[in-house]
Amino acid sequence: MLLTAGGSALVAATWLVAQLSWQGRLRALDAEVSFLRRTRDVDLARLVRDLERLAGPAADRLAFQDLQRRHAALTREHKATLEALASLRRGRRLEERFRLPVGASREVLGGKVSLTLEGLEGEGASVSLAGAAASLWRPGDFRELNFGGGRYRLTLEDLPQPAGNAASFRLDALLISEP
Repeated sequence: MLLTAGGSALVAATWLVAQLSWQGRLRALDAEVSFLRRTRDVDLARLVRDLERLAGPAADRLAFQDLQRRHAALTREHKATLEALASLRRGRRLEERFRLPVGASREVLGGKVSLTLEGLEGEGASVSLAGAAASLWRPGDFRELNFGGGRYRLTLEDLPQPAGNAASFRLDALLISEP
């Protein structure tokens, strides 16, 4: 009898578990059918078009925000560069600025150094300094000169645009600050 009661209890428990499982599955199917009934009138093509129409301005807004961040960073970088340039300019004094035609020479530093512009080559100039072999200088290139206890910087400022025949040079005295 105990065996029969135990078997009956086992069958009853199995039946109860099966019932709960079926009820859960029926609730899930009812929810799915309800969702399908609510969405059967949705026009997917129109929905996709509406989403594309909204996504375009959102992407443009994100791109604009990114550009604003980049602009702010570049503005800060530009300000730092201008401050560094001002600091460099405070450390030198313009001695002379001149244009030198191709094939011409000029004496600088009171005749101590000879500078010859031998030719223009693409983005640079062939320059001979103090009788040395010519080398290619690009705008912004410079050579530091030490004469008479002073330091000087000779810089190629720019080349003729578009088809000129002279280059611009600048000679600066470098100011040495004493500690």
